[in-house]
Amino acid sequence: MMVKSTDLLKQELFEPCRRLTSRGNLIWREEFGSNGELYELGPNAPVYGPWYLPSFIRGMIAMVKLGSDEDAFLLDCLNTYGPIVYVPWPMAQYFVMTSSAINRVYATPQKTLSFLPIRMGMQASVFGTNHDVAHGSFMTTQAFPAHAKGMATLRLDEPIQRFIQVARGQVEKLKQRVVSSPNGEVTINLAQWIGEVMFDAGLCAMFGPEVVKRSEDLLPSHKYSLKSGHYIFDDSFPLLASDMIPKSLHRFVEPVREGVRGREAVSKVLAKWVAEGLPGLEKGLIKDVTQVYLDCGVSVEEVGTLLLSDLWALQANAPQAAGALFTRVLQSPHIVKRLLEEIDNAGLLNTEEALTLKSVNEKLELGASCIQETLRLETSAFSIRIAQTDFMFDVSDENVKGDGSSSAVFIPKDARVVAATRAAHLTDGLWGKDPEEWDGERFLLEGEREEDRVRLKAKMYKEMRGFGGGVSMCEGRYFASAELKVLLALIIPTFDMQVIKPEEDKLENYKPIKLKGVPFGEAFAPKKQDSRPGLGAFQFARGSDVAVKVRLRE
Repeated sequence: MMVKSTDLLKQELFEPCRRLTSRGNLIWREEFGSNGELYELGPNAPVYGPWYLPSFIRGMIAMVKLGSDEDAFLLDCLNTYGPIVYVPWPMAQYFVMTSSAINRVYATPQKTLSFLPIRMGMQASVFGTNHDVAHGSFMTTQAFPAHAKGMATLRLDEPIQRFIQVARGQVEKLKQRVVSSPNGEVTINLAQWIGEVMFDAGLCAMFGPEVVKRSEDLLPSHKYSLKSGHYIFDDSFPLLASDMIPKSLHRFVEPVREGVRGREAVSKVLAKWVAEGLPGLEKGLIKDVTQVYLDCGVSVEEVGTLLLSDLWALQANAPQAAGALFTRVLQSPHIVKRLLEEIDNAGLLNTEEALTLKSVNEKLELGASCIQETLRLETSAFSIRIAQTDFMFDVSDENVKGDGSSSAVFIPKDARVVAATRAAHLTDGLWGKDPEEWDGERFLLEGEREEDRVRLKAKMYKEMRGFGGGVSMCEGRYFASAELKVLLALIIPTFDMQVIKPEEDKLENYKPIKLKGVPFGEAFAPKKQDSRPGLGAFQFARGSDVAVKVRLRE
């Protein structure tokens, strides 16, 4: 029997008959043409789990392990199966875990691996938009381009100024609390306080001050306000995003039922605001996309659900990243000292007008490095694509010279391919001998020759995927980074914050963390909430926070 290559296969028309054959520890897919000739398509990816178990049992085991300890699951997959592994139903996804392979996922054209079905599908299943609206052609031709344009750095000056105004006001309130206290000191929960600052400041930045005023008004029909509705909806997000619970069963699963009520409360507040003409917001991203929706005949109620996705994206990750950032910075005395020098030398707080988007981007090099390092260690982005056709996917390591044999695996049409960035953040040799150590100065590359510094810095930023990558890279990355830099500039020079060690009976909720220049065991952070794999910035486990004593800095 003659065997033909994949290239020849693509040139001929035939009615295929498929079969799978075992070859070592892989499964190969073969097709027979109508003339009886064998067409060899190449190996499938290895399948997760013991070979002797049914596939759905293997899939269930994977789902439980991923949900309970994401890092252990991904590193075990990488060590056991290599750069790619297929996880059977209920996940039914190909996990890609090495830097080289992840870069190829991002570089694969949309006609082969597309993100759009995921984006449009989630708008309906997670955010509650009518299916026909979420999948309308205007979304790709008008709404998405308007959204991308609105998040470009050239259009962020006014939103950042609104963010600064609100954040400065919140810092001043805390300052007054400290001044008014008998001993010039107060104790706060760090992540909670920063989360509250960022919620109002971010909401004002993108939606305007009027929405902030309405954010805590209770919606009796749903027993939630916009703010409380957002948080309860965010709690249910992993279950809704998994798409494993049919809509008809939502009312029987309490977390989902309450999450949907929270979602509806938020979208109703936003819809009412839209119906009144977006008071408090004269221009910007939200104004532009809302006009697109209305011009395309979308109802005000549906516009509310569409804007909900923008509000969630604004609030679901940046506040959590800020909590992780300050948890590490405040326990690194040498970083605090250098940040104070950098902020002072930049003159960012010399006048009310000195703190701008341009100034924080140009003058906070150490601040930017601390942020990037925090995103590397405290995020996990599952960038998902759907295969639009059968194709061969190269999983070879570009840094390892091979023997010339093919390292491609077969990906069938309609398969879901996940770029699991977390695995590469913890294993890539680029991050040195101890990738789990937080080094706030890592991205400065001090001591390198200028040409080496430029080259290495470009590679590090390419391989740091806290905002995802490719066409699905977070459009809000410039705004989120600016938010975090502004907080560093406002908080570090104003307050002397000392982290308080957790009480003995709560130590099980915390973990020691590795900080460069700090002896291991002296720094800690709350354990992360393990039920949100691949959803961006890690959240602290429920009920855990970082208590800090706050004094005014001399």
